[in-house]
Amino acid sequence: MNNGIFGGTVLEKPESRYTSDGERKIASFYIEFTFRSGDNQKTGRLKVTAWGLNAEQAEKLEPEDSVLIEGRLSMNTIERPEGFKEKRAELTANRIFTAS
Repeated sequence: MNNGIFGGTVLEKPESRYTSDGERKIASFYIEFTFRSGDNQKTGRLKVTAWGLNAEQAEKLEPEDSVLIEGRLSMNTIERPEGFKEKRAELTANRIFTAS
């Protein structure tokens, strides 16, 4: 399993929707995080998806909020309009912690 804890800054207000059967809420948003690559410090962007109660908690997030997110990291393949496939990482949140 690819479980971990990621810390970052919320980039935009989370977008919410419901599953097609209307049963479960889903919220998606992006965080920016800092990491080291060799001697350099870089920033990355990661999509976060939250379900159910975590989605309700995510709806309260605002841009620039600092968060810690415990969850499962997965890779998704996306077909680009330019005709090639792109791999993107996505974090499915199990728990969301905010700095208060």
